[in-house]
Amino acid sequence: MTDSIIRPEMFNLPGLTKDVVLFFNLQHFWNFHRRVNGTKIKSYGPAKRFQWENGSKTATALGGMIGAALAVLIAELAVASGAEVFYSFGTAGSTGEETLEIGELVFPVTGYDETGLCRDYNITSPSLEFSPYFQVRPCRAICSVNSFFRLTPSKVNQYRESKIQLIDMEASPLNCVITGLGKRYHPLFVVSDKVTADLKWVNGGEKTRFNKGFELGLDLLADI
Repeated sequence: MTDSIIRPEMFNLPGLTKDVVLFFNLQHFWNFHRRVNGTKIKSYGPAKRFQWENGSKTATALGGMIGAALAVLIAELAVASGAEVFYSFGTAGSTGEETLEIGELVFPVTGYDETGLCRDYNITSPSLEFSPYFQVRPCRAICSVNSFFRLTPSKVNQYRESKIQLIDMEASPLNCVITGLGKRYHPLFVVSDKVTADLKWVNGGEKTRFNKGFELGLDLLADI
């Protein structure tokens, strides 16, 4: 990653705090901004940013990076701007036979990258363990993909055979790149939907139990 012709440090971006929270969904970013009484929202490249204070500590939130390519781009720029420890908050779907319930907060142990981003960074293995941080329910593994709309029964069965319990679009390639840059990354997910044992999709994003888990996740992030 060091011999690239175009490098993140070439771009004129504001300095960031050591601790940075990534929000893939802008709605989640705005909700967090209200919760922590964040500073004025400004641009950060193609993303948005604000800072908030927790006691004597100041941290930065970055939002608006759905998809692995944009998430990794923002993370690289953030490292060049001074970020050292990354957290993220997003939703994930449960694909395992031992279904995680909608609204549960989870921390994946291992990530598998199916987006292809790891190959772009000459990372030979698409599988890497996450660095533990949040005291929530661990799950065996999460797989990051490019599109949820290509999730087929055969693919779900393949995930179940591999003991993959969650699916998302960003965390696994982020882990590979951030770790490869010598920094730390701690993702936190709230389960938003699931594939049942008979391969039916249940979307619970608007249900009370999802909202409860979502709010608890924001509380945990506010206190990092």
